[in-house]
Amino acid sequence: MIVESLGVRKIVIPNSALESLWRECPSECVAALSGTRIEDVYHVLEAYKLRGAYTQGTFRVDFGDWVEAVRRATSNGLEYIGLLHIHKDSQSTPSPLDLRRMMECPGEVWVILSKSGVRAWVYESELRELTVFVT
Repeated sequence: MIVESLGVRKIVIPNSALESLWRECPSECVAALSGTRIEDVYHVLEAYKLRGAYTQGTFRVDFGDWVEAVRRATSNGLEYIGLLHIHKDSQSTPSPLDLRRMMECPGEVWVILSKSGVRAWVYESELRELTVFVT
């Protein structure tokens, strides 16, 4: 179900998706991203906020909610791209726990939003940063 991201170098994401999730989340939270791929660019068309729990400094996504988001994307003719992840009190780089999770799902794109900005990452055989365009 994870899309093949080899060759993808850029991601385009609507500012409305970033602003909406930032406003709704008092601390860390996550949204599933879906959209299309045109050549080496992902175009985010939907951001579906996932249920989860923030405890002991860690956000745990509701797995059933994530599966439903992936099903919803594919039933709408879209590709599951990855996750939009909020870091309210740190940088827009993957934490050690984020990196471990990324290694479990190679090819899944992680867009990380923080006070310092927005950056996107993908783990294939190594961690790689994507160019982000906010529209």
